[in-house]
Amino acid sequence: MSALLVALFLLTTQREPSASISGRVTDRDSGRPLPRIVATLIAPGGSHSEAITDAEGLFKFLNLSPGKYSVGAAQDEHRSTYLRQWYGEEAPAALFAGPQRANIELAAGQARTGSDIALTRGLAIEGRIMDPSDEPMANVEVRVTGPDGRTVASRSVSSDDLGVYRIYGLAPGRYRACAEVRERSEVLAYDGARMVRTCHPAAVLTSAARDVTLMAQHATGIDIRVQRVGSYSISGVVIDAAGLPADQARVTAVAPDIGGGTGTATSANGAFLLKGITPGNYIVQAAVGGGRFPDDPNPPARELEMGSAPIDVDGDVTGLAVTLSKAATVVGKVVFEGGDQPPGDRKPLVVHAVPVDAAQRLSRPPFVLVKDDLTFALTGLYPMRILLRLQQTPDPWVVRSVRYEGRDVNHVPTDFARGSSRSPVEIRLTNRVARPSVRVTDQQDAPLTSYELCVVPADPAAWQTGYIIVPGTPSADGVLKTGPLLPGEYLIAALSPADIVVLLGDPDRVNGLAAVGTRVTLSIDDNRTFDLRIATLPEKR
Repeated sequence: MSALLVALFLLTTQREPSASISGRVTDRDSGRPLPRIVATLIAPGGSHSEAITDAEGLFKFLNLSPGKYSVGAAQDEHRSTYLRQWYGEEAPAALFAGPQRANIELAAGQARTGSDIALTRGLAIEGRIMDPSDEPMANVEVRVTGPDGRTVASRSVSSDDLGVYRIYGLAPGRYRACAEVRERSEVLAYDGARMVRTCHPAAVLTSAARDVTLMAQHATGIDIRVQRVGSYSISGVVIDAAGLPADQARVTAVAPDIGGGTGTATSANGAFLLKGITPGNYIVQAAVGGGRFPDDPNPPARELEMGSAPIDVDGDVTGLAVTLSKAATVVGKVVFEGGDQPPGDRKPLVVHAVPVDAAQRLSRPPFVLVKDDLTFALTGLYPMRILLRLQQTPDPWVVRSVRYEGRDVNHVPTDFARGSSRSPVEIRLTNRVARPSVRVTDQQDAPLTSYELCVVPADPAAWQTGYIIVPGTPSADGVLKTGPLLPGEYLIAALSPADIVVLLGDPDRVNGLAAVGTRVTLSIDDNRTFDLRIATLPEKR
């Protein structure tokens, strides 16, 4: 065989060198290696491979092609000491959840080592379910949610014959444990009361539930005393914008606290009756007319009218009047201080109406693009307290004031739709701002790169409506630039992403930042860097 043929034969038979991924699985707290852990490899295209760690916690995947891979580790289905963890992710994954991204990229023939994974021990919440007489309750479903009310996937159990429950496989964090009682409607006490959903320790309203915090130990003694409460009715009349009884109006009682329950009815010649309402604070909302659904191509029989009325229910309520209004329009103008308007190729400004009452946040609030001449007309407003927000402001401009009827309502909940005379709104922007940074460390002074910054005006009157979650990603040394802020006095706090979720789900917790935030005073062109320790949002007790 000639040398040329031999060379061609070698070229056609030579294989591309294969790549590999290896690493070690350890206990996050102690660092000791973990044997008999199932390591999972997800290849480009979604195919799965598995390997079992050896006595030293080592795993290895061989004969891999170039591409992007994900590697995770978890125990088998019969062990629950540790939580599933994907390489490169900071937090454990939800039960059976896949990776957020493929973050291991292999070149041809590359032997990727050091793909180590530290597993977090799973924790548990346990306690007893008792009835109002302190008798144990069997077969009651207990559900664990985050403090924002979101259910933790696959985390519910039923109490046993002693009323005992135990929910395991939970990551460190804050939770809420609630007994989901499903009592038959015909099973009522002599006074008409019935058992209702109750959260630890004995909270009918979700806002009164106590945090259950898991750190390094299981939480025991998380008992739930199920409450029995009466159910009442709300009756009244719906009056339309012409002052007449509104027939076939849709009436709903919505609890700002999601644990309070709801009721619905349709008015007959204006009269309505809502039944089965448990005690609590409600907003009774009513509407008549409008399309059957959003973007309905068929014209409605009558123009949409809406209205609402707050009510505190601690017994039967009668004679409630809900007055409807047609949609109102508020006109206004955006002003750049000093006349230094940014270039016209910026993103369009957006005026957005944000309801502040929890029960009305479920509706889709209106918004409008600001015109080239910086004027706007925001339509679809109904009587309710809202905040006007301006979005997509060009850097470094920020809103300094929102002037309406001679006063600044920038952080003041305002009903822009009520009344026959509506003044124009002036949204004034300024570029005379501060641009500070923060450097965040843990309790051992190590820099942190996984946190979010909350900035709150020092004035308590603005805590609920004026707080800012600063967007952006900290640098490798833990420094985060806040972007433009108005000069003034603030409380700033670096919180974990989990605490930010809690805060967004329950804005009342902003008050707790007064105990953990750092007070700073910012001046124009202030670009200082403030050193902070990671803070923990105070528990609700």
